[in-house]
Amino acid sequence: MKDDLQFVKTGVIDLQLDTTMIVDATSKIKGDTTVLLDETAVRLKKDLLQWICPVDYHMQHRDFIDRRQLGTGEWFLHDMKFQEWHRSKGATLFCPGIPGAGKTIMASLVIDHLLRNEHVADGPVTFIYCNYKRQNEQFVKHMLSSILRQIVDIQPTVPKPVQELYTSHTTRRTTPLAGEIRQALEAVSKDLQGLTIVVDALDECETRARQEFLSAVETLRLQCEVRLLATSRPLPPVQSHPTFLGKPTLEVKASDEDLEKYIRSRASELHFRVMSRPNLLDDLVTRTVRATGGMYAQPLP
Repeated sequence: MKDDLQFVKTGVIDLQLDTTMIVDATSKIKGDTTVLLDETAVRLKKDLLQWICPVDYHMQHRDFIDRRQLGTGEWFLHDMKFQEWHRSKGATLFCPGIPGAGKTIMASLVIDHLLRNEHVADGPVTFIYCNYKRQNEQFVKHMLSSILRQIVDIQPTVPKPVQELYTSHTTRRTTPLAGEIRQALEAVSKDLQGLTIVVDALDECETRARQEFLSAVETLRLQCEVRLLATSRPLPPVQSHPTFLGKPTLEVKASDEDLEKYIRSRASELHFRVMSRPNLLDDLVTRTVRATGGMYAQPLP
């Protein structure tokens, strides 16, 4: 009887050990499957983002940030007009500046500040760097696609309207029309609490694309709170657009402090006789700052 009982106990223990091993193995399989699913989801989303818009402005943005002289441009972020725009949902701020004033560097400073402090899924920060050399590709479809890509990129899951658009076109091996991209963007924006759009060098965008883009932005305002900041040369066709009429304007120009920091950062390129005579260097900096009139000594991008 004792032997039978011991046999039963041993069998139970062995069964428990086998069960534990099975549970552990199952957990490991589930874990490995989850990793594979996660990796697949990441790859599929990457493909989808590339399909929406092949241009990733974040890479260009990092390049501009690297070019910025440390400590310059802080005055812009502290200006009351920028602060008011920053605090307000649905606000518009137009930022004109003469060529060489550093508009792109200032835009990159603003974008970097926003990305670091308030880039969230239900209120994404999006941006476009316009360039007259790329007018042949920066049509309204490209601009809206870029905004859509940046919104989708930060979402935990791909929004249904975008997934449906992607599936329908990849099945037929076709590309979406500008109108379809705009519809998808409007549908996605309905689930957002806010949206920030920063456009640099809006004047370098082709005229029709600029008009259509600003029209789309005004439509988006009906879906969610759109906060818009745009830099441009002070050109009447841009300044007189209804989007900017009556809205606050903050001029982009190099402050004396920014100019001095920039010039001194390039001092190592000066002649040894200048570098070895501090008073002469100070006089050179003062005269150069006075003569530039709001432009960097060497125009920045």
